[in-house]
Amino acid sequence: MISKSEQPATLPVATPAKSERAETPCVIGVGVTVVGQIRSSGFVQIEGHVEGEVCASTLVVNGVGSIKGDVVADSVLVRGKIIGNLRGRDIQLRATAHVEGAIFHQLLGVEAGATFEGKSCPSQDPMGQARQVDAKAKPANEGPVISPVRVGQAA
Repeated sequence: MISKSEQPATLPVATPAKSERAETPCVIGVGVTVVGQIRSSGFVQIEGHVEGEVCASTLVVNGVGSIKGDVVADSVLVRGKIIGNLRGRDIQLRATAHVEGAIFHQLLGVEAGATFEGKSCPSQDPMGQARQVDAKAKPANEGPVISPVRVGQAA
């Protein structure tokens, strides 16, 4: 029995549950091959192989991972292989990285030992350029820019 001086326990007010999907990383594991687009508003980690475009907030391509296609992400860490154009605010190529294609970036870090064949394109808004490309057809002059220069030749 509850006396007048005792108040019944109040039930806690339910707060909206956070979307677990938004916080769950997407991992493409070793031995897995994905053909097609990967789009995520969160973290994507590639340990396997992707043939197609990858768009994410944060992307990590680990040592055995590879992407054959364009990449768009705010932050990109490459330890594996990417053949395609990269667009991101902060792109880091570690010593084991192999990248072939144009890199559109605000910040670009390349460790000793990394392989990069292509063109570095500094930009204040590399992601804005990606939105423009998505909105209309890619210009004919936009694509992988791979032009190795032999020793002794002028660029």
